[in-house]
Amino acid sequence: MRVGKFWQGKSLVKILINAASANLGGAVTYITNLLRELPAVASNDRFIVVVPPDTLKLLKDVVDERIVELHSVPRKVGGTLRRLAFDNFTIPRLARERGADVLFSSTGFATLFSPCPQVLLVRNTAYFCPHYQRKYKEIGKSFHSKRLRRWWSLLSIRAADTILFPSDAMRKLVELHTALSGKRTEVLRYGFKPETFFRDDAVKLKITGHMEKWKKEGYLILLTVSSFSIQKNLTTLIEALPALSSWGIKFKLVTTISREVTSDKQEFDCLMQRIRALGLSDNVVSAGHLKYEQLHYLYQKSDAFIFPSFTESFGHPLVEAMACGLPIVASDIPANRELCGDTAIYFDAFSSKHCAKRLIEILENIDHDKIVKERLLSRSRIFSWELYAEVLLKVFKDTCGGQLNATD
Repeated sequence: MRVGKFWQGKSLVKILINAASANLGGAVTYITNLLRELPAVASNDRFIVVVPPDTLKLLKDVVDERIVELHSVPRKVGGTLRRLAFDNFTIPRLARERGADVLFSSTGFATLFSPCPQVLLVRNTAYFCPHYQRKYKEIGKSFHSKRLRRWWSLLSIRAADTILFPSDAMRKLVELHTALSGKRTEVLRYGFKPETFFRDDAVKLKITGHMEKWKKEGYLILLTVSSFSIQKNLTTLIEALPALSSWGIKFKLVTTISREVTSDKQEFDCLMQRIRALGLSDNVVSAGHLKYEQLHYLYQKSDAFIFPSFTESFGHPLVEAMACGLPIVASDIPANRELCGDTAIYFDAFSSKHCAKRLIEILENIDHDKIVKERLLSRSRIFSWELYAEVLLKVFKDTCGGQLNATD
């Protein structure tokens, strides 16, 4: 399936973007915001973008058809072998057909024999983080598929011409498994744009009415934003919550997790069982999986933000929370400190007791201090999608060596 018009022009740089794995969470946020910014920085260049069918529907109203041509990944492309075939046969064919000057593989996996220079974005910590592998062992899950994908990712790094990382923390994780010397690498942190996040025309959320009611009743509202997966470490957070009640704090935890949009359904069910066993069913409320432009309604009605992940390459929600001036409690991992600096307070990622201590500390001092809020807002301003798109375009042009296609 194809959306948009094919173009004609002169001295164009044609970039093929393989975003075939942009199904959920940060991957969708990434490609959506990138495509919003391209017209402002690349009006003379052209992009062929490959995304999953559901994501293509979301992007129809986002892209500028004058410079972006959308293609859908066939629905039957699923599983490791089919994806490998797609990346290494379909993508090269499309690159040749469209005369691409550079291929941007934003999936973390490269086309091994690309017909044009290739930029690779490595963004999934699951394949490289030792904590992730240990956690899989603890819950009795096989790490075999993740190990295979790590091997394929390392092979991809060798095949690509330029390697991008969304954080220095991600780069260092990869360096635990392979040397990057001799490769062109760049840390390019993702962006944020208030105009596209704070949209009052987005469909209002019913839960925000409940949140207003809870606040009037004396509840403090904690927020955590993510889809459900093992590395989000929500069990540590849930185990910390009873201490808040024991301390006399009335609270509600609002989440955006949903069983329908996770592949870790068994672990999701275990988390729900643990919530019930701890008597927290009335305290933990899910708003469900939301559209990006609806998220700000939750942030604006909350008192504090909690981000318990034990591994991340880049935590988009942290930047969103900073942009809303929300006090942040985050797990003490390199990626979180890289993003938040001294604007957040941190806890041992695997200690529910330490998490509880930090939550109590921040909830007992909720006074929306103007100085603290300004520091959070100031920190959020260092992340810019416009700047990201501008630098990324330069990376594309540097990678293809300035050899442009000319189309009459």
